[in-house]
Amino acid sequence: MRVVSREPAASMEAAAVCEVSVASDRPVTVLFAGEMAQAAGVDILVDAAAIVVADSTEVRFLFVGDGPLKTEMMARTNSAGFAPRCRFLGHLDSDAFAAVLNDSDILVVPGRVAQDHSVARSALAAGRWVLTTHQASIDGVEHGRNGLVTYDNPGSLVWGLRDLI
Repeated sequence: MRVVSREPAASMEAAAVCEVSVASDRPVTVLFAGEMAQAAGVDILVDAAAIVVADSTEVRFLFVGDGPLKTEMMARTNSAGFAPRCRFLGHLDSDAFAAVLNDSDILVVPGRVAQDHSVARSALAAGRWVLTTHQASIDGVEHGRNGLVTYDNPGSLVWGLRDLI
């Protein structure tokens, strides 16, 4: 049995209060939701995911959205051998997205430029950790309290994912 904090804590004391037990066979679910495009940084996340899945059998990645890089990202996960740990869900209606967000542990916003704040706000409101980049300029993410803020490169995202997982 492993312990995973399902909700970001305001302090270390609060972290002990909000921990819940999760069966060890339940992987940590990392969610990307946005346009599958270079500006959104989906390729940065896929590069980081390739490293993180080698570290841990307890992580899976969900990708919600469509865009010009979707086919390439699917091919990259396949050729790197970790496609079984990734799901590309395409565009989802609001109810389906809410269900996916509810089943996720971490939202990643790896943008190279400023991104829409709405998905991150929904994740924070649902008590999910948000891993974002400085470049994405997401309001409301407080480094170390309800998420982490990194740089727009795979190594920085690997650090953030490892820390949150």
